[in-house]
Amino acid sequence: IERKISSMKGQLSETIKKFAGMFKNKDALRGIINSSLFDGSFEVSSNYLQPILKSFAISLPIMLFLTGQERIAVVVGIAYFFIYLLTSFASSNAKKVMDKIGNLPSAINATFIGGAMIILLSGVFVTMKERYDYFALLAIVLFVSLYVLKNIRRPMNVGYISEQISHRTMASGLSVESLMKTFVAALLAPPIGWVADVYGVGAALAVLGVIMALFYSIAKVRTA
Repeated sequence: IERKISSMKGQLSETIKKFAGMFKNKDALRGIINSSLFDGSFEVSSNYLQPILKSFAISLPIMLFLTGQERIAVVVGIAYFFIYLLTSFASSNAKKVMDKIGNLPSAINATFIGGAMIILLSGVFVTMKERYDYFALLAIVLFVSLYVLKNIRRPMNVGYISEQISHRTMASGLSVESLMKTFVAALLAPPIGWVADVYGVGAALAVLGVIMALFYSIAKVRTA
């Protein structure tokens, strides 16, 4: 029993050391920051883009025999069903996207910048929809594209992080990533919400896209 306890203590000590070392590993840390910033920004942006998608969905002349909340629930449910099918397909083809871009680090960096640009342009289109209705459709297309991009990135991020840290601390590394994503979303939500209240949703999304782009220098993972 004493040997087992001693062995468990040794394994625990080794795991803690490797977990602490993860924060000293710049490549691992940048991978976690890259993933957390993107996902956190996505969570914040979706709070503003989802209502636009829902409003557009219920404006379509379909299922008019339903009334009120029933029609909203059915139409929006169908819309999200197709979105999730699309994102599932995108996730399964992440490797093809990576191969086309070149390598894993380059793909992660390119999709991060792509996400920032999508959020920024979404903000511009949301602002323009007040004058031209078709810009609302363009904003929705970008929102769906952001969903797809997020699901393409997920296997890439997990793969990159797993290459940088020990398999023993992989679960802990992903837990840290999840916590950082929550922290980023919580940190961004108040100022972006203030911008939305004062200047409008379009301006808030544009600012969020700019913030993402500005933080690219610390989120950029090292390429081979």
